[in-house]
Amino acid sequence: MYIVFQMSNVIRYEMSLIIKALGTPGIKDALKRHLKGMLDNGAHLFNVENLGLRRLPNVFHVQGERQYEGHYFLINFNAPHDSLNQIRKMARKDSDIIKCFAALKDDGWVPPCSLPNAANCEFGEIRNPNYEKTARRRHGYRLY
Repeated sequence: MYIVFQMSNVIRYEMSLIIKALGTPGIKDALKRHLKGMLDNGAHLFNVENLGLRRLPNVFHVQGERQYEGHYFLINFNAPHDSLNQIRKMARKDSDIIKCFAALKDDGWVPPCSLPNAANCEFGEIRNPNYEKTARRRHGYRLY
């Protein structure tokens, strides 16, 4: 017996998740809780990658506590568009999750310059910019 999923409104996403710097059991519990909530909302998980403990770029305040470090995780999954809002809302309510970002995973894009028959790419750069000469002349507030 085979189960067939209807994949018409399912979209591929990539989610980065930052969990508080807890001990190993606390991190496991928080990650299990989040992944179980994703599965309950109709997501199909493909990959969960642990990027390790890192210092946060900014100080985040979670439930009145300052967070300086966090465990980063990268999750690849398929989910209906409607369930993504529920997953984000669930992550915002969780006290162990600092941040949760989700973006579309677009695997089909290829840079145009890497195609086999592509000519040299020009991205609109100025060939010989003249900014060094003009920067020397501009001295003072009024000349800008």
